[in-house]
Amino acid sequence: MTEVAELNTEFEQASGLINTFRDHAAQGNGLDLSDLDAKIQVLCENISKLPPDDRQGFKSKLISLTDDLDRLVTTLTEQHQEISESLQGVTSRQCAVSAYDLRNQHHRTKKNKWKWKSQPVSGSFWH
Repeated sequence: MTEVAELNTEFEQASGLINTFRDHAAQGNGLDLSDLDAKIQVLCENISKLPPDDRQGFKSKLISLTDDLDRLVTTLTEQHQEISESLQGVTSRQCAVSAYDLRNQHHRTKKNKWKWKSQPVSGSFWH
């Protein structure tokens, strides 16, 4: 196989890998993108070693690969926003539950002795 044909195959594999990552991210699955940068960097370095006429043939493939990466970034950004919103909702509920528990504890204490239950103070706090 010629060097150009090998690079075309590598482009197809890289594009397929990026789209697979995007599909997994859209389904909420975790991803390991650690090798992706290195693979794309090697692919670009190999293209840069080609004669100018051969390099020109990869221009549209590079644009397509960039578009694939942009779509992956968009999907990951959407997932991040969804997770952030979900965590914020959990945090808000936790604050509400904590406030309710404190109010309840104070109310129970008021019924019994009209004062807060005292908690022992650790000596290391004051040192």
